Amino acid sequence: YSDYDDSYKKVEFTIKSVENVKSEYITTSISGQYILSKCTLKVLTTTNEYKTAYLAVSFDKKGQNSTIEGGFNKYTSTTVFTRIYGVDEEDTETSTTNSIYDNIEEFDYSNPANSKNGKVVLLKLGKSKLEGYKYSDYDDSYKKVEFTIKSVEDVKSEYIMISNSGDYILSKCTLKVTTTSNESKTAYLAVTYNKKGQDVTIQGGYNQYTSTTTFMRIFGEYVEVEEQNNNNEASDNTENKNTKLEGYTEYKDSETGAKFAYSSNWINCGTNEVPVFGDNTTSATVNLITENIQSGTNLSAYLTASKMSIESAFTINGTIKEENIKVNGIDAVKLTYKISQNNIDMTLLQVLMIKDEKAYVYTFGSPTNVFDNVKDVFEKIISTIEI
Repeated sequence: YSDYDDSYKKVEFTIKSVENVKSEYITTSISGQYILSKCTLKVLTTTNEYKTAYLAVSFDKKGQNSTIEGGFNKYTSTTVFTRIYGVDEEDTETSTTNSIYDNIEEFDYSNPANSKNGKVVLLKLGKSKLEGYKYSDYDDSYKKVEFTIKSVEDVKSEYIMISNSGDYILSKCTLKVTTTSNESKTAYLAVTYNKKGQDVTIQGGYNQYTSTTTFMRIFGEYVEVEEQNNNNEASDNTENKNTKLEGYTEYKDSETGAKFAYSSNWINCGTNEVPVFGDNTTSATVNLITENIQSGTNLSAYLTASKMSIESAFTINGTIKEENIKVNGIDAVKLTYKISQNNIDMTLLQVLMIKDEKAYVYTFGSPTNVFDNVKDVFEKIISTIEI
């Protein structure tokens, strides 16, 4: 596998095994014969590291003639991609005169959760708001990404959630842009607006904004909007009370059946797919991530791979502390370590468990200055874990 990340740094590794695959339709070729999909793979490399690979995969409308074109960012920056999927020569003159700011769709007032609304309100801000915008965010490895937008080539948007008050919508807008240094980049913006498509605000880079206490205070609790099938899985899978601990609410993962209970005054500040339960007062959070692992992988091997992933993703302040524990009779490892994120010192506590070729990672986090105050709550949550 060879590609460039969003900071245009080269990423190369050899895939040993594939644990999970998700795919996303991107575009149809100019001829109308071929489809391009972006496939996101969770993989184990030949050096026993867990990585994510983004592949450009093309195929015809019958699902035949499939080709792995290579790393997605790398392929979509080639002239081959432009020739097959870009603007054909006959349309070049038209494309240069037409702007993405022309012929903007109308806002869907009947369904504020319509994913197109984010793109609509962002483009209606106009060229003057976007061109010259100084973009700052963190990528998925928590490396800072900064550049100034010179022009915007394309915009896609995704409905994320509605505010606690029910008045505001949060959308994630994905922009293909050219920077002032003439590089092609991708910007992910957090954009908020009211149900009438007004009071539009670019809150900043999506990852950066959604890690702030401002985001948690305004959008901390997911509220369903009718019509859009964005059912909150965390809500669907949450029982009223946990029978073991008074004042705690039980969450059950719909895919694996894994359970844990969190304090009933905490709220879901995550997304549909990955709920994150947190306390607005202390900014303490807990979430569960599961992944398929290779047959024969034991807890020790998974621990080694996990520590390598942590050390490659974060700058650790100090060391990663390990503790072998049992959680409801099942062997587990508890990791505790400190990082700096968005200029805030954070302490993270993770519980790693394995069962039936699946890994379960429970992650607890809080600002370091309040960790001692919330540690007892974390320990109570750990005592409720079932897999």
